[in-house]
Amino acid sequence: EVMEDVEAFDPTEEQLEILVSIYSAGGEASIADVVTGDVTQTSMVLDTLREEELVVDGESGAALTRKGKMIVTSYLESVNA
Repeated sequence: EVMEDVEAFDPTEEQLEILVSIYSAGGEASIADVVTGDVTQTSMVLDTLREEELVVDGESGAALTRKGKMIVTSYLESVNA
């Protein structure tokens, strides 16, 4: 079921940037670490990622869920292929 969700999710470039930023930070990052432009826009994108259950609030900021990690790994594999 999780794999179906991962395959069905078609992230925008901005969503992917944020997911990869969190992943690169070790799986958890503060909003300041993932802002790629406008803070308000980044917050809105993070809200969407929370709704999609890809990101949760961790101790020090946004943290990837298992599903979020799977999307990032799939993306990185496709880029490196």
